[in-house]
Amino acid sequence: MSTKEICKHFEITCFIYYRWKKNHQKEASKQSMERRIGELCGQLNFRYGYRKIMTILRKEISINHKVVQRVMQKYSWKCHVKVKKWKQIGHPSLYNYEIIVFTIGDYQNTDFVLDTQHQIPTLPKGCTLHSDQGSLYTSYTYQQM
Repeated sequence: MSTKEICKHFEITCFIYYRWKKNHQKEASKQSMERRIGELCGQLNFRYGYRKIMTILRKEISINHKVVQRVMQKYSWKCHVKVKKWKQIGHPSLYNYEIIVFTIGDYQNTDFVLDTQHQIPTLPKGCTLHSDQGSLYTSYTYQQM
């Protein structure tokens, strides 16, 4: 029996049958794509986002990144990343942009740096002195102080 005879028997046009067939194939393809994306996300323990999943899938098939993104959003397959922890504003810390001591001179040498260091008042335990990495700060005399 031909397609035309079958359509006539069910009292539908061939156009409707072929449109249904095309949509059915699209839906089956879409479901298999969703299943493959889900398998891949599961295999990778949901560590990657849609871009990485798309890159891996493109080795197998041609796929648009928007398709992968929509499927992952539809099923809430999100990338589980470690959240970066930020210090809250106003949180106590050693460094507060406060200048404790400064010295002005014509040139910089080890004695100049040591003189500035001698002016530093007694600081609480645990304070850190920050300086640049110049040769004066890495000299033996400065390190001994």
